[in-house]
Amino acid sequence: MKSLRILAIAAVALAIFAVDAEAQKKTTRKTSTRKSTTATKVIAPLEVRAAREKVQTQKDNVTFYIQQLGPIANALETLEPAYVEKRLNRTNQAKHEQRKASFVSTVRNIRQELVMLEAEFRTKGALQRYSTSLSGIADIAAESEDLAIAAKFVEANARLRDVEKKLVDTLMMLPR
Repeated sequence: MKSLRILAIAAVALAIFAVDAEAQKKTTRKTSTRKSTTATKVIAPLEVRAAREKVQTQKDNVTFYIQQLGPIANALETLEPAYVEKRLNRTNQAKHEQRKASFVSTVRNIRQELVMLEAEFRTKGALQRYSTSLSGIADIAAESEDLAIAAKFVEANARLRDVEKKLVDTLMMLPR
């Protein structure tokens, strides 16, 4: 009987320790083979990434020229009535003509770059779906050039701001 009692106590002790060991085991779940959509990053095609860099470059150029041409446009437009009425001396007239020509030339160069950019977006297949936000920048730049030729320098600079807005909108649409 004593041995039966010892055997029963041993069985109860083993059962208690077995339950503790069972509770400490970690159950492993089989993970699914689905890929998480948040972990994968979609990379835009090379052509689209290159176009994004070109748009960014043109936007930076237009922004730079808007900042540089703003004060010049104000000065030119202030002096224009005196120039037309020939109240300026010859050296100031020559400087004014040179500044006007430089202003028009700068706007013309900007327009040429924008024409090439817009044409690239219209002709390349991967970029055509983004061309809607970029369409018309060449026309706006041409209007800016016409305004500069007509000695409406402040308005010409304002039209370049419209070009800048379209470039920013295009950058927002293009994937990174």
